[in-house]
Amino acid sequence: MTVALTAPATARSGASISVQSRLLVRSDGPRVVTQPATSALVVLQGTTVVARTTGVEGPAVPLQLRAGEQRPAQTVPDVLTLVGCDLVPLPAGSYAIQAVVGYGDDPLNAGPGGGPGRFTLVSPPQALTIT
Repeated sequence: MTVALTAPATARSGASISVQSRLLVRSDGPRVVTQPATSALVVLQGTTVVARTTGVEGPAVPLQLRAGEQRPAQTVPDVLTLVGCDLVPLPAGSYAIQAVVGYGDDPLNAGPGGGPGRFTLVSPPQALTIT
């Protein structure tokens, strides 16, 4: 499974932009559960995270893995406001956006004595120019 991100290539400092994240299922597998608490959108300048929007509030979302399907990453926010961690609008410049999807094994799949694993998927960076 991989995560893909669609977002505008340019935006104004301090603006809120619409972002679409989707999960691309590469092969059949057991059901997983995506976690809002560990999902996010991040804005990077170089290798430094300069802004972060955490996952949407709500329950975990189960996802059956079937090869070839594309599913919305429901636990990742769909709006990103271009302000830094200090809530000051990000200055003009070159940045990248990445979607982070936290997920885990479905507890129903765990055998006796086994616990669910926890994992993170990160999208490739998408360039963003802030004006």
